Amino acid sequence: MATCTVYGTIINGKDQPVEGITINFMLAVMPSIQTSSGKAIYAGPVFCATDADGYFEKELIQSTEFIVIIASIGLKGNFVVPSATSYNLFELVAMYGTGDPAPGEPVPEPNW
Repeated sequence: MATCTVYGTIINGKDQPVEGITINFMLAVMPSIQTSSGKAIYAGPVFCATDADGYFEKELIQSTEFIVIIASIGLKGNFVVPSATSYNLFELVAMYGTGDPAPGEPVPEPNW
């Protein structure tokens, strides 16, 4: 089965890399069977962590839908692994929070 390396970098508010952030990937649909190969995909979590440069990467099976959770930055979202050799996770998943609400608007809840 073809894979895609999903990667990204996590920094803090001072533009410094953050080491040790856990990124969890879980199948969004179970059971998950790749029709092209006829193989079932194990439903257990797949995870990785950021290195000293704040960088992470994980090979995932193309055309498979995953849920990603990065609890320490408040991210939870779904994405389908693209048919590419590599792709930035944050381009696949829309991040929560894009600034302060306008006066009088309710404060949005985290997306999880």
